[in-house]
Amino acid sequence: MGLARTDDFDGAGRGHEVRVNRITQSPVHVEWTPGGVRAVNIATRETAEGARLSDLGPILSGHGHPLIGVGRRDVFLKSVRLPKADPDDLRRILGVQLAQLFPLPPDQLSFDFFQTANQTAEGCLTVVAAMRGEDLKRLQAELKAVGLTPARILPVAHSCSRLR
Repeated sequence: MGLARTDDFDGAGRGHEVRVNRITQSPVHVEWTPGGVRAVNIATRETAEGARLSDLGPILSGHGHPLIGVGRRDVFLKSVRLPKADPDDLRRILGVQLAQLFPLPPDQLSFDFFQTANQTAEGCLTVVAAMRGEDLKRLQAELKAVGLTPARILPVAHSCSRLR
């Protein structure tokens, strides 16, 4: 499940859906929050920390498609049961339900979902992730400033590596 891929956003930062279609293997994994960023090159075990991506320096050089994990405090996760349906239909359903799922107004959120194979009479277990649209825009601006296009942007709870 991915929270975002930068070329899927219209830049409005308000209540738009996100689609993630692929993952690229990258040795650089980054944990990003509005207050700080940490990175690890899983091939060399080199690490770096800073206030922004631009503070990380050489660890990002030559790795144009890192895996980005958004910190746990900055992502909302919710599991719900939804009917098995086409992803576009599920996006519309979730767009209507966002106000009941998360503590922020829907127009302030960017979201994505993953529908699991766990199906009951009540529907398929669907994991929904959301983050503040303003935080996503800030992350995208930082990525652009350092010339990176992430392979994926995920909640840290769902990313592939531990940065600690």
